[in-house]
Amino acid sequence: MSLFSFQNILATALIASITVSSASLLTAQDQTVELRAPRIINANDAAKAGEGVTVAPSELSEKTVTAEKVPVEPEPPAKEPLSEEEGVGSEPTVEPAVEEKEPEKIEHADPLLNKVEQAIDLSRRRFLTADLHTPWQIMHGILAFRDKYELNQDQKSDAKINAIDFISNGPVFQGKHWFQKSPHGGKAHPFTVPYAFEGHPNQFPAIMTMTDLPLDHKFKTGDGSITMEDIVKNAQMEVNNHEGQTWTLWFLTHYLQSDTEWKNARGENWSIERLVQMQNQVVVERAACGGCHNLFALSLARNNYLQEGGQLRGVWIEANQKILRYTEIARRTQNRDGSFSSDYFRSPQYSQEFKKRIATSGHMLEFLMVALPQSQINEPWVRKAVDNISNDLIRFRNEPADVGALYHAVDALVIYRERMLPREIATSSNSDITVTTGSQEGE
Repeated sequence: MSLFSFQNILATALIASITVSSASLLTAQDQTVELRAPRIINANDAAKAGEGVTVAPSELSEKTVTAEKVPVEPEPPAKEPLSEEEGVGSEPTVEPAVEEKEPEKIEHADPLLNKVEQAIDLSRRRFLTADLHTPWQIMHGILAFRDKYELNQDQKSDAKINAIDFISNGPVFQGKHWFQKSPHGGKAHPFTVPYAFEGHPNQFPAIMTMTDLPLDHKFKTGDGSITMEDIVKNAQMEVNNHEGQTWTLWFLTHYLQSDTEWKNARGENWSIERLVQMQNQVVVERAACGGCHNLFALSLARNNYLQEGGQLRGVWIEANQKILRYTEIARRTQNRDGSFSSDYFRSPQYSQEFKKRIATSGHMLEFLMVALPQSQINEPWVRKAVDNISNDLIRFRNEPADVGALYHAVDALVIYRERMLPREIATSSNSDITVTTGSQEGE
């Protein structure tokens, strides 16, 4: 299902959630600056290098806690989580791309939307290069710019290629194909070392849901093609309760109905509701990227469930209450300049450092853009947050940027733009839900 907004759902959420207001469903789709490609080392070297090597943030910091009906194997005490942006100071820099001809500007009646357009356009011009940057980095560009995202074809020319076309036609990174066949269908290449391939199970296909690729879309592997449907089937078969499944929920809730049930390869009973229950038990303050991906995935799942006519009860009301709680924490700890806490949801904190601000505020706004109802999307505190991130992306456009933080922040602005301009958004090819074109006074 797509991320587009929907009508006549908030009444149900408000009745079930007495304490705070409830949810909505929305959607999400740049002067040239430096971007950096990470230094990739092998796993043995990483083990010996100690604190000089970054650990894949998603592999260590997404902790799932035992919950009733969802058996979760005990895990060792979680280390302080690394964000996607930390520990990458040794990455080599990339020369700025050649200046582009100014695109035709889009003028809106709302000055904030004009600023958002400028921030998105400037960020789009931070080109990654197909034969230099890693799959993890390029996928984050796709997260922000969807099926329109372009890469530098190689380091020798200024020629551009479409990123979806590139990843669909059998690219190889360090001798390994981006996608591979599996006993259960197919999947993206799993984790090897930090910032190379996936950091979490199903991270890449989850990101690709933002482009709304059809189930018959093909990806070339080293021994034939797989489809998005093959990747869905593989995710269902490989799901387990040992690994963090945030991105699995993000991915599967896009393609499967909320009442879907199945058996995995081990014969265990699984369902979308079980994945939701697992995410309800994730400790946000100890999760990767401040827990924002956990909250984002839960919001998507809840929104789709409500869009299908579901009633908030059981795991769904738990998910809704968690979303409402952290929405309110974000609002109450917001800084005067519109930025969110640079300590995420853990405590109030202010930073003037661009990379820190864009990492924390960008991730938190991205979550809020799928959590907030349409009636709140234009409230002063939300507009102030959008203005703050837009200002930072414009002001620091010539500063090096960490890829994960940058593109999650841009994604937040893209979703905001789409929610504010619903008449300009096409209906999702995978959804029968019509895009809302009404006013912003409520749903």
